[in-house]
Amino acid sequence: MKNELLTQYKKATLFYKNKLSCIISFDNAPFTTKAELLNSQLQFPPYGDFTDSKKKISQVYRTSGTSESPLLLTFTNQDIQTITEIGKDCFSHCRMGKNGNKEIVINCMNLSMWAGGFLDSQSMLKTGVQVINFGTGNTTELIKLVKIFFKKNII
Repeated sequence: MKNELLTQYKKATLFYKNKLSCIISFDNAPFTTKAELLNSQLQFPPYGDFTDSKKKISQVYRTSGTSESPLLLTFTNQDIQTITEIGKDCFSHCRMGKNGNKEIVINCMNLSMWAGGFLDSQSMLKTGVQVINFGTGNTTELIKLVKIFFKKNII
């Protein structure tokens, strides 16, 4: 199965066709670095040659570029479905959603700083909880918000 995935990647994009041309076993495939992806996007704007041009892009996320230049990451509807199902399973394993919509989760991950923040929020929603997307920083306002919910015996 892993080697089938390797073959699919080689066929899907020029980037992986070139990078993996001599690799015959998935276990020997090298990691892809952010520098490689950035270089690809510089050479083949806007998405680089690591994006499968035959697939319909549903959403594009721009990383913040805090470590280097920002990346544009493309996702199909199937990508988003798969990622958020895995995320839901992880959150559910930690007992999130045990009480369904009666649970309120204050999500303090920044939705715009990294692509995963938005997908984490969507994964949390799939557990059935209420999600308040608060973001990072502004601790004073976060404490005020928590106090409001405690005062009303909501959390």
